[in-house]
Amino acid sequence: MKYRTVITLTGLIFCVLVSASWAEDGDSDSQVVAEIGSQKITLGQVRQKQPARVLGGENAYYQAERDAISQVLDEELLTNEARRENLTVEKLYERQVKSRVKIPTEAQLKFFYDTLDTNQSFDALRQKISDRIVQTQEKKLLGNYVASLRVKENARILLQPPKFDITLGDAPITGSKDAPVTMVEFADFECPYCRQTEPNLQKLREQFPDKLRIVYKNFPLQMHSHAQKAAEAGLCAAAQGKFWPYHDKLMVQTPPQLEVPQLKTLAASLKLDTARFDQCLDSGKEAASVSHDVEQGKSLGVDGTPSFFVNGYFLSGAVQYDTLRDLVERQLAPVPAQAAGSGHSFASSAR
Repeated sequence: MKYRTVITLTGLIFCVLVSASWAEDGDSDSQVVAEIGSQKITLGQVRQKQPARVLGGENAYYQAERDAISQVLDEELLTNEARRENLTVEKLYERQVKSRVKIPTEAQLKFFYDTLDTNQSFDALRQKISDRIVQTQEKKLLGNYVASLRVKENARILLQPPKFDITLGDAPITGSKDAPVTMVEFADFECPYCRQTEPNLQKLREQFPDKLRIVYKNFPLQMHSHAQKAAEAGLCAAAQGKFWPYHDKLMVQTPPQLEVPQLKTLAASLKLDTARFDQCLDSGKEAASVSHDVEQGKSLGVDGTPSFFVNGYFLSGAVQYDTLRDLVERQLAPVPAQAAGSGHSFASSAR
């Protein structure tokens, strides 16, 4: 069946057993994992001294486990809904998804063909293109329908991602200082995925004005030639109390305007003290602070942007709004640990 992947009972039992074992082992940092004669090395010591390597592995496991849970959850939602409507799942899929697919027009097929780098003729590829467009529609329609069922049934994934304790230092913060949820973002002003995720963060700021504070950490990637100076510019604006207005303007520029003269023009448009800002940017005064953020990020296992720590729980990449919102809501209304799964905690000495 196209709309679902069959999960065998054996495979599901295996996932449950592995998950239970992982959670049990992860609950105790005092677990001895190596010895040198009579000297004991605990799991907690390994997590503290090699946080990046451990977190990377645990995050990969978390993502795989979350994907499996999401798949099982959605299959259960479809099964339950089909039962309520006295239908088979196949018939429900036909009604809610396949019947709503629009057959692509000739113009749409030719437009798609024109985007391809191919030597094959349009006639030779016509059916494959049509199938591809139909499959894309089905996937989107199914995703939207399952999302509506999640809302209707108040279905949520409770598994917690790996966790770190992070020192905030003097990083820019927006939101109430007493907010119960702190989201630390490691980002890059030139990163397209950071820009893609920014509307989600703005929406979160609006939805949780007194419950969420967002902390910005610079993590300019070497592949982005303008990211370092843009990061410094943000901190130069922060020195005048204007980091977030400066940040918000930079993030919505299309295309991004990150040349040094453009960074200075933006500062002037926000009525910053331009002489002070220009001197700060030209002198590289904030370069060390940017490097400090980068080193902290690396020590935490960050290797790309954006990366998020929500009350220390780690998520990476262009995370969907629903995933971020659910994690914030989990922190506001925590559930018992046995229901949530294990979010392994790592102490970070990075500042």
